Amino acid sequence: MITTWQIFKKTVLDMWDEMLNMIFFNLIWVFGTVLILFWPFVTFALFYTVKDIGDGFGIKFSKFFSYGRQSWKLAYVWGLINVVAYSLLLFNIRFYGGFGTQWALFLQILFFSLVVFWIIIQLMMLAMYPRLQEPGFKLAVRNSAVIVGRNPIHSFVLIIEVALLLLLFRFIPAIMLIIGFSFIALLVNNTLDVILKKELAVQDENQQNN
Repeated sequence: MITTWQIFKKTVLDMWDEMLNMIFFNLIWVFGTVLILFWPFVTFALFYTVKDIGDGFGIKFSKFFSYGRQSWKLAYVWGLINVVAYSLLLFNIRFYGGFGTQWALFLQILFFSLVVFWIIIQLMMLAMYPRLQEPGFKLAVRNSAVIVGRNPIHSFVLIIEVALLLLLFRFIPAIMLIIGFSFIALLVNNTLDVILKKELAVQDENQQNN
């Protein structure tokens, strides 16, 4: 079984191999996200691109924008749904935080847990989209939920890794600006790749036993 360290090591090596491109892609992602309107476009373009990197394919700078144009409809459906979902979840956290009672604290914790779960699902979804023959939000969220449910350890480790990286970026913002989200995208992609290979191996073993 491939360990967390091996996944992280592959991510570092992938980043190193395409460092110059990934720096440019990360800067574009940061700029597009700051402008908000382009956030879904640059996010999907980045995850489609890192899928190629994870598979060992050489990439060109133009590939990033090609993937963005190819997936822009999917990206903005995903982006709109996420804006609504996060707005509702964060509204409930703030709303129940104003009561100061034990039951309200319980509901706050519940909605905070839903935020964390939703983040995990969305990260998996972003890496899932390039792998779908007929990509769509419903199919991507269903597959990602199944993946997370069947692989809680990998999913939990991934969210811890992402949280630690974000904490590091907070103390050293320059890293986030230069390679931050590109590295996270590579890490998510490589984690999902390992999970899917494990799932396929289990399916093949079951078919052989039958």
